[in-house]
Amino acid sequence: MLFDTLDGAIADIDSLQDYNLDHLIKHYGISFQYSSSLPNRVYGFSLPYTNTMFINANTEYPERIKAHELIHCLVDDSVEPLIESSFSSNAKIESRADRGGLYLMIHEWLAFTGIESQDFNIETFCVQNHIPRKYVFMAAGVAEQALDVKIPKLKLYY
Repeated sequence: MLFDTLDGAIADIDSLQDYNLDHLIKHYGISFQYSSSLPNRVYGFSLPYTNTMFINANTEYPERIKAHELIHCLVDDSVEPLIESSFSSNAKIESRADRGGLYLMIHEWLAFTGIESQDFNIETFCVQNHIPRKYVFMAAGVAEQALDVKIPKLKLYY
């Protein structure tokens, strides 16, 4: 655990003005690797106590998992593995890692595309970043807070 709260971690990242996940992993000294030995239903896991994270090499779209596990390493102090999988609970720390990870992805995407905050479109972001449907409303809430914008009512076409 490098920060006491998600807000503290986000404030530090915001001060860097670099939301590239690989740069952040390196900046915070987190040991990271892809693993092909994880079961298919385990997308990734982290060991926050040792600042270590693993992403399943067979995961089709690993960026959300990478962002999620990075947040675990920054704000959690567990000595037990924290697992991102299709069967993990909706525990408070998992929700916090999801929200923090989406925050990073939104800012990284804006920097990559050059889109201004006021032109942000949640559905385009989710489609282009392969965000599962179950996270779209959470992503909209994160975007509203992070970008200080109002997201129109979602129609969820995809």
